[in-house]
Amino acid sequence: MNNDEPFRIDVDRYIAAEKTVSGACIWRKKTHADYREVVKVLQCLSMPEVNGELRMTAHVSRLPQKMSFSLLLGPVRVYNLDVNPGTFHINVTTLEAVYETHWQRFPIRDAVPDKREMSHRDWLLEFCKRSNIRSAMAYNPPPHEPPQLSLL
Repeated sequence: MNNDEPFRIDVDRYIAAEKTVSGACIWRKKTHADYREVVKVLQCLSMPEVNGELRMTAHVSRLPQKMSFSLLLGPVRVYNLDVNPGTFHINVTTLEAVYETHWQRFPIRDAVPDKREMSHRDWLLEFCKRSNIRSAMAYNPPPHEPPQLSLL
């Protein structure tokens, strides 16, 4: 009945498989001028036929800084962490609204709240641990330029 079933099996196997990311962490501008993004290709020796990516985004001027970490399998986001999201997420199974930092996993994508406050680097390490990514990437924090307050 579920058309995603074969893909979900691949997703579960892919998330469980050891993946490696390496190279430089270079933040590039996105189409929205206030966002930066890093896209890194993942290597997975047990599933070399699979195209996987680690994608990180960060909002440059928002306080607290909004950031996200995504594991993509081909074009599909299969695991995600949104830190300090700008909007809420409504879970389809419970109709609960989640406003805080949350995790999501394919195929249901219900948001699982995480109330911890951590640095970008610590969130990245947690995301890599949960998605079984071994990082040999040269870490570079996202740019952050909080908006200046104007004097009246």
